Amino acid sequence: MAWWNAARCDIIERSATVAQGVTVASLNIQPAASLAEAENALFATWRKQDPSEGFTTDGAIDPDEYARSPIRLVFLLKETNGWTGDLRSTLRNGEHASGTWYNLTRWIEGILQLPRITPWSKLEQCPDDERRQQALRKVVVVNLKKTPGGSAANDESIRYAAKRDRQLLSEQLALYAPHFVICCGDIVGNAIADDVYQLPPEDWQQTHRGVWYIHVNDIPYVSVYHPAAHLPSRFLHYGLIDALNELRDRNAPV
Repeated sequence: MAWWNAARCDIIERSATVAQGVTVASLNIQPAASLAEAENALFATWRKQDPSEGFTTDGAIDPDEYARSPIRLVFLLKETNGWTGDLRSTLRNGEHASGTWYNLTRWIEGILQLPRITPWSKLEQCPDDERRQQALRKVVVVNLKKTPGGSAANDESIRYAAKRDRQLLSEQLALYAPHFVICCGDIVGNAIADDVYQLPPEDWQQTHRGVWYIHVNDIPYVSVYHPAAHLPSRFLHYGLIDALNELRDRNAPV
């Protein structure tokens, strides 16, 4: 696949207008040195439109590591619940030890070994700070809602924020030129497809084993359980791994 084999630090300049008028200036991976600057410039605009207290920044945890990754991954989450700050520096420093980040670490480690399947015995041990740092530095983490909520996310407020900020969210996602976007939870996948890009329901497709995905500007957005879902971690892990391997192997139109 052309997208899979492209040079890891290429700049892909491609203007696009997606459904219902959301304009994406370019689908490109910025040079690593300027990616954080591009994110921060976008967040400065975002803050002016949403002056709420506790605006939380996110994005490429380590732009250099992300640019070097053989598979560029964006993880889409809902919000940071009650936490505020810069999620990039927090994860870069190995903070946020919780089930969400333990499983994301395992997912990253497994995905980056594709097409080889990593046995669970090599992933099962709870990731320590160093292991989380090494994995999370390679990816992008984006929250749909940039301001904190309560201890549990309110789906209605997530959908409202995604629809209100659809242009800004699409501009942020266009910075990264990922190979895959992982939508962590049904609400995230629905918000991206319905509220941000306003794609028709028939655009959703399923893998052979029933994992839903949708293409946005030729990039597969894969909808999976949230990494902190109350299911065995190995089931969460291999459901995602199986789906990405299928999309990779079948030369899906991405």
